[in-house]
Amino acid sequence: MVFSTKDNESRGDGWKRAGFDVSYARNNIQKVPIDEFILLKLPQEGGCNKSYYTLSFSYTFKEDNDIVYFAHCFPYTYTDLKAFLTKICADPARKMYIVRKTLCYTLAQNECEYLSITSPYNLEVQKACFIELNFLKRMWTKGVGL
Repeated sequence: MVFSTKDNESRGDGWKRAGFDVSYARNNIQKVPIDEFILLKLPQEGGCNKSYYTLSFSYTFKEDNDIVYFAHCFPYTYTDLKAFLTKICADPARKMYIVRKTLCYTLAQNECEYLSITSPYNLEVQKACFIELNFLKRMWTKGVGL
């Protein structure tokens, strides 16, 4: 997959398939089993038969001073994910089965969301549990004995 900033500005191409002589093949580098890696041991003779793979390709640049990005598949961004979740949660036929809440925030301050997909009955039970847990948390932080 290739993204050319100049192609995108002039034609709105976005990501597209491009390149030639594409090859994805096993290389001669052997993976070290995790226990040997952690213990800093040398790999045992014949201990791990798994290899790494190499993706290689050729590409002819069309424009001078272009910024070109490469990816092994269409990128699926955080923005794509948020848009998809917003769309399915707004769909009346689907939203009755979905609970979407912020679980925490990443170091970059992006929301890490909790998504529960279940029957409408279970959603009511979940909502009641969330309300009860929030009530208990407030009481606990206020020092109110239960």
